[in-house]
Amino acid sequence: TLTYENIKRDNFERLQKIISLPMIETHLIRDSKVIIENRSINYIPYFKIYFTNQGSIIDTNSSVYVDDDIYKSALDLALKSNKKNSVINIDGNKWMFMVNSLPSEKAALTHETKISKRGTTSPFNLDIDTQSTYEVIFLDVTSTSKTFSNLVITFILVGIATLIIIYAISIYFANRAIKPIEEAFTKQKQFIADASHELKTPLAIINANHDVLFSNKEHTIQSQIKWLNYIEIQIGRMSKLINNLLYLAKIDYVDNSEFIKLPFNISELIEEVVLCINAISFEKGIKINLDIKNNIIIKSDSDKIRQVITILIDNAIKYSPRNYSVDIHASQKKGQFLFCISNVCKDIKEESLSKLFDRFYRTDPSRNHNDTVGYGLGLAIAKAIIEKLGGKINVRLKNNIIEFYFVLKKKVSN
Repeated sequence: TLTYENIKRDNFERLQKIISLPMIETHLIRDSKVIIENRSINYIPYFKIYFTNQGSIIDTNSSVYVDDDIYKSALDLALKSNKKNSVINIDGNKWMFMVNSLPSEKAALTHETKISKRGTTSPFNLDIDTQSTYEVIFLDVTSTSKTFSNLVITFILVGIATLIIIYAISIYFANRAIKPIEEAFTKQKQFIADASHELKTPLAIINANHDVLFSNKEHTIQSQIKWLNYIEIQIGRMSKLINNLLYLAKIDYVDNSEFIKLPFNISELIEEVVLCINAISFEKGIKINLDIKNNIIIKSDSDKIRQVITILIDNAIKYSPRNYSVDIHASQKKGQFLFCISNVCKDIKEESLSKLFDRFYRTDPSRNHNDTVGYGLGLAIAKAIIEKLGGKINVRLKNNIIEFYFVLKKKVSN
């Protein structure tokens, strides 16, 4: 709109300049056609028509070659428009015109001469009222009109292209924004299904043992102690599962400030956890190799770190083949603490690594509960704790050696 108004204003100003030009110009005769050389505004194509209020042409004036028929057509189109200032089309070109009434002295001068078709000057012998004489100035605006049209087309094409690009970008970012929600919804559905399954299994066992006890009411408690033991075991499993679920639900919403972060010796903490779990590793014939730098002091929640290390060591012992070893490494570098634990694991595949920290995920899809298989919540708890403490936890696999490691950024130098 601004460009259109600017072009319109420029054309109007050029028309105003043409109006101020003197009426008498140098007439060059060529092939019985009239060409007017105007040195005052070179390269501006225009022509003038002087006419009466009845529409009769008195005289013409032009800076370019104009056929006599064009003069009459141009005047007819201008008069039919009923406008003093507008744009008309003549032979495919656009001309902007302006109609003005002539002053008395200029009108009198116009009546004295007339340019004939043969290029000669002869008296114009009509008695015309000078107050009814007008002039119409035509300015060629074809180039500016084409320029504006090309600009409009460019704007439209650029606008359409921009809308398409914005639409594509919007779809892309909308999908990115929705993806976490979709994943969370999918995980929630999977969580409910898995939790239902895990609770359903011990309940079924408890119910079966309950039915056995009721079918043998006359027997003593001592004679049916094994059924009671089965019930007790399943109650314990259910209690552990429910406590873990409640812990995960709590840690998801707990604020970082609620963690008690104090300086402590993590090297000693790791050794204490290993001593506590030695009985389990000895029973399975697994040797624990320690490579721990002495007296590493970090500032964090020692109870939560102990829980994470216990989960990782227990997980390594649980899934390691008998008579193999578990390697534990702890060090500090560039203000960070690094803990790594690795063991042989032949049953896991590379594509399963990204799912190991998912709740209820287990590499054994059969869901058979035995001494070496848990509920698949331990690693999820470990990840939640480390992330709440401002660290990162991950896993990698190479040559059947699986390694879990976490990094804590906040450290107090010893």
